[in-house]
Amino acid sequence: GEHMHYNRALPDCQFTCLMRAATEKTCTSASYGLARWEGPYAGVPPPASKPWVRVRDLDFYLVEGDKIKINWCIIDVVDMFMQVGYNVLPPPPMATDGYLAPKAMDGWPPPLSAKVHPKATAASEQIWRAALHEDYRLDAGDARWWSESMVWYGPGGVGTAHSSREYSTHWLRPLHAAFSNLTMAIDMVVCEGSYCGAHFYLHGIHTGHWLGEEATGKRVSIRCGAHARIEMGKIQEGWMIVDFPLAFHTMGVDLFGRAREFALAVS
Repeated sequence: GEHMHYNRALPDCQFTCLMRAATEKTCTSASYGLARWEGPYAGVPPPASKPWVRVRDLDFYLVEGDKIKINWCIIDVVDMFMQVGYNVLPPPPMATDGYLAPKAMDGWPPPLSAKVHPKATAASEQIWRAALHEDYRLDAGDARWWSESMVWYGPGGVGTAHSSREYSTHWLRPLHAAFSNLTMAIDMVVCEGSYCGAHFYLHGIHTGHWLGEEATGKRVSIRCGAHARIEMGKIQEGWMIVDFPLAFHTMGVDLFGRAREFALAVS
């Protein structure tokens, strides 16, 4: 299954959790792992040196009774490929700072649940839902729920934004310019204190240039996982992973095939 193939490719991958948020029936986390890439990952061989890589990861869980009913997980494989020179997407429009921990003393991993007040959770969720709605459903374009000095750790192929202007210019506007009739389906929103997460799909018709690909006219599904730290009525930090291989697959492009070509070219 999943773990057998992953563990063969990245044995003894050690994960550090950056944040968590939970309710009685839902939970989310953002993490990164450190491992040597030693075996094929989804058919993509590692470089001969079997280098160390940082694996960005997020999870969303729906719990039913004492069992996990659904686990939505995304690994930023584009970022992992980029680390070893398998550049399956064009150079990102912004430099990539990584997938760093929150700049707050809220416990480790944050938040410390015992310190969380329900009113703070409710306030954060209201802002988070409004931001998701305006950024993706309405194409408001101004990212008004994001602090001017925010940091957004975007997915591999996009980079890190250090202002709401950069976030809008290099992520939101190109996305909406590339897809017509964009709709959003949210699987889960979960907040605890200042920390929120969302797992969702965007669906749209690919009618414009996006991440190196000209319009295909196809209906594309874009699976996303996002997290945020919210203070003083604004999103101060954000983290996002996008399942680009799925999105490009619905566009008729095989990103894993591209990565294999890079691997063969340097072997």
